[in-house]
Amino acid sequence: MLLWLKSYPLSSTQFDIYLDQLIYPTSSLYSIAEAVFIDAQVDACVFKQCLQALYNQHDALRLSLCGEKAAPRQAFLLSGNVEWQQVDLCHYQDDREAVLQWLTHEVNKAIDMFSAPLYRFYLIKLSANRYCWLHKYHHLIADGWSISIYANQVLSAYFDNTRQQPFTGQNISYRYHIDKDYKYLNSPAINKTNTIGCPKIVGRYRQPCLKILCTIIKGIQANCVFA
Repeated sequence: MLLWLKSYPLSSTQFDIYLDQLIYPTSSLYSIAEAVFIDAQVDACVFKQCLQALYNQHDALRLSLCGEKAAPRQAFLLSGNVEWQQVDLCHYQDDREAVLQWLTHEVNKAIDMFSAPLYRFYLIKLSANRYCWLHKYHHLIADGWSISIYANQVLSAYFDNTRQQPFTGQNISYRYHIDKDYKYLNSPAINKTNTIGCPKIVGRYRQPCLKILCTIIKGIQANCVFA
């Protein structure tokens, strides 16, 4: 049985993203992705535990839209199991272009904002000693700042696990941000004639935008080397 926390209105930023994707529902513009290449053997079971720890820690990853399209709200699962996929691309061997094409294809897929989860996790085996972690998020739950936090926490947790160190991390609630945004928009501090948070449907065409951030980790060691 799924246990949900109470529902919340969308924040002003989320509402703009929501309205925009209603116009372009198949565009990948509303998600962000990073490909992390790991030049070492990866223990899939330990890596899954790290993904689960991230999922447990950040309620944004447990976010789901609810309510009517005209008046959307969001709810958060109290707990659950992280969704992820293992992919074997060893048959590509050293074909860098083929790997990049596979990544491009996955990143270009739009995330349906009405179908949870609003993230995608892939652990990709490229060879016995080379892996890639592709993590992708809808902009309703992540931006360029938070995706780096997610990546650092998962990788740090994995390194700690391989050294038999316990997972440590601060619980960060997305609901706090939503509450703060709602209180501000309904406070005397904001001009009531301001259009912040109001529907802004603007007729404009946007080309799908593909941005893959690539990080290479050389070896599994205490001090990560990024290149």
